[in-house]
Amino acid sequence: MIKIKFLGPFSKVMKDLDKDGYWNVEPNNQTIGELLMATNIKDIKMNYSVVVNSTKQGQDYMPKDGDVLSIIPLFFAG
Repeated sequence: MIKIKFLGPFSKVMKDLDKDGYWNVEPNNQTIGELLMATNIKDIKMNYSVVVNSTKQGQDYMPKDGDVLSIIPLFFAG
């Protein structure tokens, strides 16, 4: 099982979260980018970082069983 935590505005559009606020998916030979395209976060026009087990990863990373992902919105101030 892969656990994905959506933070900030992304958490408001996600459905089917467990009691701890994670979206759980089975590993299916999909990259992070492919997994996230199946979610509603693509409707939010905001950049984000993906952290997997405390390490920043790119969209082409293929999560494995037991991975914990955090989808973190990027806010810029000027």
